[in-house]
Amino acid sequence: MKVDPLTAGGKGIQGILFAVANLIQLLPLIVFVTLYQHKPLAAYLPYILFYTGTKTGLLLVNGLGDVQNAYRLTRACLVVCWIALLTLCLFEQSAIRDLAAWLLGGGASAFLPAYQAVYYRERVVWHWHFGFIETIAMVFYSLCTLGLIFLAGLHATQAGFWILLLFTTGGLLAMHHLPHFVRSSNASIFVANTKSTTDLELFCWLTIVVFSLRFIRFFASPLGIGFVTFAVLGLLLFVLRIGRQHRIRIDFPWWLIQASFLNGAFETFAMLYILFAAPGSLPMVFAYTAYGVGIMLAQIIRRPLQNSFSHLPDLQLQLIGFVLGSWLTILPHTLLLGILIIGFTGSANSILLNHQAYHLNQSTPANRLVIKYRNAYLGSISLQAMLVLGGLVTAGLTGTKLGTVLGQFNNHALTTTAVTPLIQLIGIVTVTILTITTIILSVRLPKLDENALF
Repeated sequence: MKVDPLTAGGKGIQGILFAVANLIQLLPLIVFVTLYQHKPLAAYLPYILFYTGTKTGLLLVNGLGDVQNAYRLTRACLVVCWIALLTLCLFEQSAIRDLAAWLLGGGASAFLPAYQAVYYRERVVWHWHFGFIETIAMVFYSLCTLGLIFLAGLHATQAGFWILLLFTTGGLLAMHHLPHFVRSSNASIFVANTKSTTDLELFCWLTIVVFSLRFIRFFASPLGIGFVTFAVLGLLLFVLRIGRQHRIRIDFPWWLIQASFLNGAFETFAMLYILFAAPGSLPMVFAYTAYGVGIMLAQIIRRPLQNSFSHLPDLQLQLIGFVLGSWLTILPHTLLLGILIIGFTGSANSILLNHQAYHLNQSTPANRLVIKYRNAYLGSISLQAMLVLGGLVTAGLTGTKLGTVLGQFNNHALTTTAVTPLIQLIGIVTVTILTITTIILSVRLPKLDENALF
């Protein structure tokens, strides 16, 4: 295939898109935190709906069919995010803002895997590696956006959403300058006749589950507990029903599913522990920023770092990084370092698994990446459910109502400046379970190094 060479300007475009893809789920969290500081818990409903969308939006895409035109899906997801942000900028009505926040999360959820398929297509055709110009563009675009969000947060205004709108607009403009061989396909987004009603039903149930888990995090009430109970029981009955009907089909290698689950679980632990152990909006913003810095560093120095441990396979080294980062996260005074390590390791691990998925033979390359990310999101949802279960167990062992336990989390996040023993205990138990699970799986998982795409 004869293609135009990649110019310096084209490399800058790639860096901008890389920043948008990797931060589109993280930056809105920072904006929501800074926007709603010193406000009642009820003001966090858009935050909850955005977070729900980030975990389940990709499941909706997966249910609509096998993805074959990654560029059109990437563009559609970014347009959805742009429209949602514009709505958040212009409207004050609660119902409209809630819907916009959920759509923003859903678009962000599917944008990253869709863009990765476009990015890998470019790399295979160009025989190209991410380099200095791309890195500078990515870092500059990210830092400018973060700086503007920090300035907006000082005034607690909606300026953060306008900044995100500009951030997303830059991504849309960059997409229109991608090479012709990426944009020229007229194929539909999905392969014909591949829609799955089972996956669509799973999307519905998991959306209810994730929303209820986040709802009870902020609203420790009998209504929240009842909501969680209904959601979890409904999901279990759904799984049992499709299992009896033999409608569960897993085409991916189990090791890839297990590794993706671990990735989603550790990264979600980091995100949730920020809420519990970083009281107040400013420490939470610093923690989210440390996570984003870890993601950026992984794009730049992961290969040299992994090569310096040549006696360890990359996958096993990353599992060690997950465990180390998690323990540092729950230790006093090392939370930011632990969060940074988990962000770094999660991004490096995602790249390794992406390359493995891209070379599989099932379905289309874009759909394989969608399924890989879907498994990571399922691991994330599982970790959240485990934490709520941990709250139930803690409540039972201490003779405390679950609402009281969760209420301590909420009061802590709003008013205290130190990690409470209860939060530390649940953190230690969670990390211990993750560590044991990782050790067991590390023996079973293959010894993999990050392979080349071409």
